[in-house]
Amino acid sequence: MHDLILMDAKTSVPFRRSQKQGMGFLCEELIGLSARVLGSPCKGLCGLEGKVVDETKDTFVIRTAKGDKLVPKQGSVFEFEGHPGAAVKGDWICFRPEDRTKKVSDLLRRNRLR
Repeated sequence: MHDLILMDAKTSVPFRRSQKQGMGFLCEELIGLSARVLGSPCKGLCGLEGKVVDETKDTFVIRTAKGDKLVPKQGSVFEFEGHPGAAVKGDWICFRPEDRTKKVSDLLRRNRLR
């Protein structure tokens, strides 16, 4: 199992353990939240903002003003509504949505965060 690494979106500095307490939202449904792509291997997706309308093991579908965009989780960094400044590496949430809730919860509970 991988460690979950969360960074400050502005400084790219990993959060201290006290700052990670609010990351339980990763164990919940992400569909319906507004999201912003902070970084991606596909440079055209960087800065993309919209609402998450679907999630698979490897991708998010984000609805923007210009239509739905398929965004790979692998290699991307996201920021979600209600959690500004928290950069979430997509590599560590590459699970089926129904599995992600349990697996990320286990990572948080075991303090496998760094």
